[in-house]
Amino acid sequence: MTTTPPEESSPPLPWRRILIHGLLVVGLALAVLKVAASLGDFSLSLEHPGFLPLLLMLHAALILLAASLWRQALGIVTPVPLPYKQAMAHVGILLIAKYVPGKLWGLVGRGLHARRLGMAAGAVTTATALEQLAILGSGLLLVAAGTWRDEIHWLLPLLAIISFLMCPMGRKGIGHLQSLAKGPLKRLFPLVEQGSAHLCSRAFAGLCWLALGQWILNGVLLCSVAATIGVVPSHTLVIAALIAAPAAILSGFLFLFVPGGIGIREGVLVYYLEPVIGMEAALMTAILFRISDTLRDVIMGIWTAALLRNP
Repeated sequence: MTTTPPEESSPPLPWRRILIHGLLVVGLALAVLKVAASLGDFSLSLEHPGFLPLLLMLHAALILLAASLWRQALGIVTPVPLPYKQAMAHVGILLIAKYVPGKLWGLVGRGLHARRLGMAAGAVTTATALEQLAILGSGLLLVAAGTWRDEIHWLLPLLAIISFLMCPMGRKGIGHLQSLAKGPLKRLFPLVEQGSAHLCSRAFAGLCWLALGQWILNGVLLCSVAATIGVVPSHTLVIAALIAAPAAILSGFLFLFVPGGIGIREGVLVYYLEPVIGMEAALMTAILFRISDTLRDVIMGIWTAALLRNP
């Protein structure tokens, strides 16, 4: 008579540890609020709390859009499909990993989980590079268009060059230069050609459009945060928010050893918003924007940990 061994039960999810880490992150954001309030001699008050459901919906839309962007980036380099729920989990990995100094832990976490799903580590690395290039390029383009909107004619040649490189004629031009190159350049052009196979494509252009949509949503979210504390929305505020959101988030990302770009991002937001809504409102908007982002990241981190632990 044979007996089947009982199935091993998976260890319970360490909710206490996750909750403690989440509370530490929230505590850090509240500490930033306390320090800024003591220095600026103001108190944070929500004049129009009715905007809070709108903030929640905008955060949810940003996560869904980020998951779509990641799935499309993976679809360029690997035929293995990624379920939408798992793509949202990969977004959650990035949101939590950004608080760890180094900025590369999100890629490591994505790679480890993708290996369980049968994806090659190289595909995840390439897809992440394409995703981040699309986010960086569209963000910089939006900041440039907003900052130099009166000098837009200087941006048109740049857009023409980008469009040329992303069409088949541009790729043929790269191949012609490769045939004329000598020495180290001859070894460099094959790498450029391999990269252009992804970058000079309609699929990558689609990534850029999705990333641009993310930045616009971030700008709308920033305007909604300002409206929550009593700032009257205006055309000038919308333009400033569309510039400030990508400029602040990208600036925080460039400082590798600052968790989540805390302090850097707020400084950039205040720089762009202060001429439009004043110093006190700009400080409150920047800090409330940080708090709402942090709460979203904690919630996504807990949900992601539960999903990855019991897929």
